Amino acid sequence: MQRPPDPPDPGAPQRKYRSHARRAAAPTDPPADPSAEPSLPESQGKPPPPRLVRSGASSTVRRVDILIPRPPPPLKAPRPDVVKPDDAHSTEEAGVVRHSRIQREEKEFELPKGFWISLLIGALCLAAVITLVTLVKGWVGDYRGEQEERARAEAELVERANHPLRYRDLIEQYAGENNLNPALVAAVILCESSFDPDARSHLNARGLMQIMPDTAQWIADATGEPDFSQERLYEAELSIRMGAWYLNYLAKLFDYDVRKMVCGYHAGQGNVAAWLRNPEYSPDGITLKVIPEADTAGYEARVQRAILAYQKYHFAEDAQ
Repeated sequence: MQRPPDPPDPGAPQRKYRSHARRAAAPTDPPADPSAEPSLPESQGKPPPPRLVRSGASSTVRRVDILIPRPPPPLKAPRPDVVKPDDAHSTEEAGVVRHSRIQREEKEFELPKGFWISLLIGALCLAAVITLVTLVKGWVGDYRGEQEERARAEAELVERANHPLRYRDLIEQYAGENNLNPALVAAVILCESSFDPDARSHLNARGLMQIMPDTAQWIADATGEPDFSQERLYEAELSIRMGAWYLNYLAKLFDYDVRKMVCGYHAGQGNVAAWLRNPEYSPDGITLKVIPEADTAGYEARVQRAILAYQKYHFAEDAQ
């Protein structure tokens, strides 16, 4: 009697590999695996080379080399704003995409809220500052102008007070008879005696125009003055008449050059004639460039300033 075969051991390991004979008899193409990834179309290019994975040494399965294909890189979806329509049916969709892109760009460059109000406020502030600066400049200019005008008026008052005028009728009368500027006669009287008819210098010059006694006698003889005496030089009318005549004489002698006339009245006609012959004082013998005597030079400068003052404040109508 034979022994029945032993039942299969449930704990025994199952055979996971076919024998060489069955492996050879198996079809070459493996069955389709529903979990396997679909193959890529030819238009996508060749799949990447398979990756070699080796089983671990601790596995109970016999070490076998398994080739697992590497998954293809994910495809990037095209951006909606750069979609290029391929036919006429996608033109409308492309227009919508471009419109949305323009809206997005406008939104990116959108001005912040309240920009125009801030700009308007800034412009108003700038205009206010400019207006204020202009007003301040105007006020400062007006103030300076007022100060300058006040200073000018005060200077004119002082200058007018320093150039008084007395015996105006006599001055205008004898200046006209001798073809002289009345401002010149008044300036000589001011610088000689300050309109004091009783003035007398240390050189014994007398009267308003400080005529020396010998010069006065020579003028009296030349003009035929009756009953002349040295004491009469204190008479205002006689002093102005003789002084105006002598200035006219010097004007004819020196070609109506006021500079030489005034120097001759102060230093004498002989000295002025000698200065004109000296090349150091007069290069051409006509124009007196240098006045060698300091007293005469200062006198001439004072008379010239007084002429301008009298011409401005008292005889302006005569110059017109």
